Amino acid sequence: MYEVILAGLLQGLLEWLPVSSSGNVAVYFMQLANLSPVTAVRLALSLHLATALAGSTYYYRFVLNALRRPLGLEARILIVPLLTGVPTGFLLYRSYEAATINLSLDAVMALIGVFLIVTGTILIAQGRAGGARTIGEMGYFDLLMVGVVEGIAVLPGLSRSGLVATYLLLRGYNPSASVKTSFVTGISATLLAALYTLYRYGTGGYQPIQILLGLIAAYAAGLLSLAFLDRLAEKMIKSIGLFLIVYGLLIVLLHVPVVLG
Repeated sequence: MYEVILAGLLQGLLEWLPVSSSGNVAVYFMQLANLSPVTAVRLALSLHLATALAGSTYYYRFVLNALRRPLGLEARILIVPLLTGVPTGFLLYRSYEAATINLSLDAVMALIGVFLIVTGTILIAQGRAGGARTIGEMGYFDLLMVGVVEGIAVLPGLSRSGLVATYLLLRGYNPSASVKTSFVTGISATLLAALYTLYRYGTGGYQPIQILLGLIAAYAAGLLSLAFLDRLAEKMIKSIGLFLIVYGLLIVLLHVPVVLG
């Protein structure tokens, strides 16, 4: 039971950082709980239910405004990215499962390491990006493209929040707008991904009470970490990028030799 609770704490702490919480939680499940790669990724995605609820709690005014004004900016930011994010994420996730179901644990670990390196490189590369555009200037095109980016980030190792913030910075939005949008769009995206995963695949062999405890841990950790990181995330993006590159290289170096025999 403790391993699911620890996974929930890890998910909550990492969700709001551009470090791919699902990739790291999947690594945890594979390495410490001896789960198959496919089951590990499914469980990692299911824990996003708690952090989506934590995000809704923290940004409750934003969510309430979206409910009160279905055609307003807040509602568009929460809903429009789903139009492209859901089909993109669904197709990529199914393709990822089909491609990795027969791979060894070391091969999947190496693949996650490569994705972490890609994420870190992108985060560092966007250091010169950013402009003066605000969240109020966000139109349908950018929101639809945010959905595509979020769909791509369903691959474990790619950071959803990091990639969304990077895209918006490259489009000329200021760091505050980019980071906040990457947080709030994750509420609806991760909620749908978690609900689909739980409905489609269940609890991965764990008892419902164990998953519930993991979700409670993820919710508490997610709420606390979001309150802390909301102010710091803009300043931490580049240093986290370097960390991800080193972390990803370490994973690749540890597992590629085993894959190659």
